[in-house]
Amino acid sequence: MALIRNPTAHWLYELDTHALHTPGSAKLSYLEGFLEKLQQCAAILAREFLFVPSRVALSQWIEIDGDTKIDLEKPIKCLDVGGDQNIRLDTLIRNELLSAQHSTGAIRPADIEIHGWSRLAGPNGDTQTVIDMVSMNAFFMGGGSIDVRVFGDLWLPFSLDGKTRYVAHDENAVRLERTLKEIESLLGSEPIVDDFSDFCTIDGYRLENFMDDEGNIIGVDNLGRVL
Repeated sequence: MALIRNPTAHWLYELDTHALHTPGSAKLSYLEGFLEKLQQCAAILAREFLFVPSRVALSQWIEIDGDTKIDLEKPIKCLDVGGDQNIRLDTLIRNELLSAQHSTGAIRPADIEIHGWSRLAGPNGDTQTVIDMVSMNAFFMGGGSIDVRVFGDLWLPFSLDGKTRYVAHDENAVRLERTLKEIESLLGSEPIVDDFSDFCTIDGYRLENFMDDEGNIIGVDNLGRVL
């Protein structure tokens, strides 16, 4: 099992921010619907144990005062979720944002990064609990988007170097595809996704090792360099 710093693949879902506006706090009502969708996506992933949040980082803080956006020199705020499968991310983040408000504008992060643990089939088919194999990033600047990222090579038929066939690949791949399709249906948005990354080819929600014209696996290292 290879550990990769950069995403093996990611799927970016853009949201209709006008449809997300819901009544609520005068300062944060425009964010309520967005946080609700974020919570629903996280719950879908957690139900499959593909991703259970353990920490949240709020960064790139801005202040909206009327039509004016002000970038703030505010440090990254990290929240410990504790790896609770039933955590309400929307409530956790909303409470943090409410505590950050003051009497002038509405203060919020433009970037919400969520990390956690996953329960996946290992290379030999054994169930493993691993960290940082899946993450979520939510962006809310001009519009809103949710990016689901996967790391490592447990999503591939073969190890990254192409030397080991992963007997339980189909289990992880099927769970991932089923879950991301449900997120797509929930958000009503097809994701923006590349045809390949540094580590694999990407066909919708399916990942494959690189192959040459004769069908042989092309191995790469954890930086995406051909071996």
